[in-house]
Amino acid sequence: MERIKPEVIRESISTGERVVRRLTKAYPELSQEDLHDAVTDAVVEWHSVGPERSPIGFGVLYRASWRNAANKARSERARRHREASWQLLQAEEPGGLETLTAEPDKPRMIDHVEALLPDRNLRVVFRLWVAGERPTQAYAAALGISRLPIDVQRKRVNREKDRLLKYLQRNPTIRTVAAQVRPESISSVE
Repeated sequence: MERIKPEVIRESISTGERVVRRLTKAYPELSQEDLHDAVTDAVVEWHSVGPERSPIGFGVLYRASWRNAANKARSERARRHREASWQLLQAEEPGGLETLTAEPDKPRMIDHVEALLPDRNLRVVFRLWVAGERPTQAYAAALGISRLPIDVQRKRVNREKDRLLKYLQRNPTIRTVAAQVRPESISSVE
């Protein structure tokens, strides 16, 4: 394997420091270590293609590092959201999830799941879904789209139902509680 020339490494490091300063403004929520990792990954990827390559330019390095930092920020937000939903269940229930799912108190479970859903439409669709509603008109009226043509209503209602099922798939804590509320329908989610 060929070695990278020392002057190329020095220039890449120098450019990397400028990129880190710029990324700090774009992603203030990320630590300096995470930003340095994003830049380092971009530099290593650039030189892994061919060690004889010239030093990486600022624009190319910034774009590649920005993508790495964006992915890290996105995954951190998702992790914080998962932890917050779990902590909400733990804080509101003395026994946590086990107590909530062990008791057949459906209204309380429905309220807990609704509290964890991110927007009004998902809460409305969840409430109707748990009640066993099937007609599009019931969902359309609850979502405030009953004035639209029936085919548009059907598309929007199906989209909201799909969003709910996808949300339940991605959040196992909420899916566990929802399975207690309406077990016959949750099997399609798993």
